[in-house]
Amino acid sequence: MILFTFILLCYFWSLSKTLFIALIYGSWMYIDRQTPVRGGRWSIRLRQLYIWSIVSNYFPIKLVKTEDLDPSRNYIFGCHPHGTITLGAGINFLTEATHFSTLFPGIHPHLMALHSNFFFPVLRELILGLGECSVSRESCQYFLNGSAGQGNAVIIVCGGMRELYSTEYEKMTFYLKNRKGFIRLSLENGTSLVPVITFGENEHYWLYKNCISNRFIWGRSIIGYLPLRHPVTTVVGKPIHVKQVISPSQIDIDQLHDQYLQTIEEFSFCVLFRFPHFLHTNVLPDDWHKLPYKFVLIDQQIIFEDNLNEGVDVGGIALTAMANTKSVNQMNRDLRSHPAGRTIERIDPACPERYDRYIHAHFKDGSALYINGEWKHGFRNLTNVEKEWLSENGWILR
Repeated sequence: MILFTFILLCYFWSLSKTLFIALIYGSWMYIDRQTPVRGGRWSIRLRQLYIWSIVSNYFPIKLVKTEDLDPSRNYIFGCHPHGTITLGAGINFLTEATHFSTLFPGIHPHLMALHSNFFFPVLRELILGLGECSVSRESCQYFLNGSAGQGNAVIIVCGGMRELYSTEYEKMTFYLKNRKGFIRLSLENGTSLVPVITFGENEHYWLYKNCISNRFIWGRSIIGYLPLRHPVTTVVGKPIHVKQVISPSQIDIDQLHDQYLQTIEEFSFCVLFRFPHFLHTNVLPDDWHKLPYKFVLIDQQIIFEDNLNEGVDVGGIALTAMANTKSVNQMNRDLRSHPAGRTIERIDPACPERYDRYIHAHFKDGSALYINGEWKHGFRNLTNVEKEWLSENGWILR
């Protein structure tokens, strides 16, 4: 891209002027080379530009808070998944489009990215002003050891490129088994760990495999680069407070790593899959943690997907939702060809505007059953066929 820009400038301008500008800007980049590892430039005016709200409303993008964060502490946000373009983390943590500073007053988020991003002219000035910094150890330590004060949140997309290349539509894969660098940083600095999951991150592009590339992506419009419109919700979990260990042992690192995975499990993210109306608000229900959904450990990666995947790829320890997480449309399509469709009329999504708290099944006799096993209205004795189909699709039958 840099070479292409250079050629265009030479063609429409002149070689001498282009070389002069390139020399001046190149000198500036060299002089300013430490800025990406020294906190960026952080321009609140740049973060508040109206254009970011336009981008956010296009999908739309939401930010959900589950607990207040103390601005007198520093934090490491473990962000999952990477996705195709890491849109949720970019809009939520690099801009004020979703009102991060209102939800978390006194906290300054810094999205950490590949250092190569800062070699692109002009673009580097934009992302530095938004608060993006290099993901190097030196850069992270600058925020975590107190050099930049307190109230800093270092956002690390833990899965990295491995997670990027595993992106699949309507499936989330987290690679965490061997991702322990952020755990060591947390221990060395006594920094709290905060799990962050973005739902809808992988639904912005269709991914195809062909003879040329196994990662061909396609979005909207003729050229296919415009992302698909799909709701995105980033949920910031409860922090894990960590005691400082200046020289942590491998046992210390492994214990905290296991606790981090357990925290993700206890956060019960599959509930958010089940009850998608939570994803369109900024508040979770008081009893969200009591809902009877759980994860099980299987093989080598963390997966949230439509069906239990027996042939999982090797990567990290995995948490897979036991219950099926089909969409409402998929369940309604299944009903057309399933014997349960003779008595179950349709599946309706949750809709807070109509006081429908959860996804629910409507029966042809007029009764309706919430996915958590409560009757919305009416009552009936379920047949074995109905019980089997409902259980397979996530209903908790009491």
